[in-house]
Amino acid sequence: MNLKNRWIFFSLTYLYVIALYLFTNRFTLTSAHFLRMSIVDIRTPFLPWTAWIYILIYIFPLLVGFMCTRDQDVKPIVLSYLSLATVCTLCYLFYPTVFPRPPMTGDQNDLALDLVRFLDTPANCLPSQHVALGFLSAFFVQRYDRKIGNWSLILGILIAVSTLTTKQHYLWDIVTGYFLARVIYAIANHFMKSIPSEVPQ
Repeated sequence: MNLKNRWIFFSLTYLYVIALYLFTNRFTLTSAHFLRMSIVDIRTPFLPWTAWIYILIYIFPLLVGFMCTRDQDVKPIVLSYLSLATVCTLCYLFYPTVFPRPPMTGDQNDLALDLVRFLDTPANCLPSQHVALGFLSAFFVQRYDRKIGNWSLILGILIAVSTLTTKQHYLWDIVTGYFLARVIYAIANHFMKSIPSEVPQ
């Protein structure tokens, strides 16, 4: 794996992540169950328009491919995303959770949220793969450019909030998704030490 062929491996990784997510969206080994709603889940308003922020996760990780500048970084980055998707898939298969989505009324129709709900069932909640992918991508971007990385971190936070305002995830899903990204990034960082990590410890 090197910079010259990185897009081949990044594309295959992207397909792997999407394929596993869509598969576990519709197939689990046990029945999905609800989690206890936190006060944050209950008090957060339903804002369908924030699905436009939510769907940015489908292109956000591509920024890492453009920012990557070293041959030796390609493999740790690819393995990080593969590992994240694999861990999430195992959770979805053996401990599936589902969120009680509110029904949408006529005045709440939003093209982005309609698309999300068409592709994405209410399952695959814990941990939030959206949140994990967002923060993992932001951490990697911060390695290469502090300023762009800070904006990426803000985008990761906005995506995390949008999972609440679109009523796609519980607060617990966000917390576990964030810590999953931190752990996987820390492992990757061990193999990419020649560039000091910009992520605050």
